[in-house]
Amino acid sequence: DPEGSLSLVDELIGEALYDAGMSDERLVGIGVGVPSPVNPKHPGKASPLVMPRWRDVNITARLGEVHSCPVLVDNDANLGALAELWWGKGVGARDLVFIKVGTGIGCGHIIHGDIYRGATGVAGEIGHLTLDPNGPPCVCGLTGCLATYVGTDALLARTREALMSAPHSMLTTDSLDIGTLVGAAYGEDPVALRMIADAGRRLGTAIASLVNLNNPGQVILGGGLMRAGDLLLEPLRDTLRRRTLWLALDDFTIDVGALGERDIAIGAATLALKG
Repeated sequence: DPEGSLSLVDELIGEALYDAGMSDERLVGIGVGVPSPVNPKHPGKASPLVMPRWRDVNITARLGEVHSCPVLVDNDANLGALAELWWGKGVGARDLVFIKVGTGIGCGHIIHGDIYRGATGVAGEIGHLTLDPNGPPCVCGLTGCLATYVGTDALLARTREALMSAPHSMLTTDSLDIGTLVGAAYGEDPVALRMIADAGRRLGTAIASLVNLNNPGQVILGGGLMRAGDLLLEPLRDTLRRRTLWLALDDFTIDVGALGERDIAIGAATLALKG
């Protein structure tokens, strides 16, 4: 709901200013994160393929009508990368990658200290890296993308399918979400453990390709699935070791982000500060 969402943004900005005892004129800028590529040539617009109802909405113009300050829009994973670079696990780094595992799988690149967006804002779309060309169809129009295996909706759908032949699992299909899946894995439920480990291996395969190609010094992971901790990270790291050129792993780290669920919001505020 574009209009409802933007009206809520206006309302929450007003509440924040009121709580701080500040007027709108004191705003340095507004940073906005969207779960979509953002083309630098059309910086106020989300991708109509990913967010079709926002096709004719210019976020920059819409918020700029109400607030007399710069409005900056960027992809959510780019902002997660920026937040970790300034305030989190990436402080002091020059080259890092932030990967956000949610409904989709976003990826933000920091190269020589700056966000790298590519020619049309699509750099880092690791969620659409092909794991199996004969795999399931993806919302992007391709097949076998990483997101069709590890994205939240896809992972939960595969779990529901696995539960059909596992009647003794503590999981149930009607109350399944990432939180209950992770909780069941910590409770040593075999279906949950298998799903989490498989997600880790598939993520590891995709990240290995990224590390071989771009040679970042650090990969930082975010999103709700990271609550699985070592249940996810151990198979991920094992796959990474087996599929990555040994020299690319020299002086390389992979960590869960330090900023938790606020990482994208902190990145959006940082974008406004950075200007």
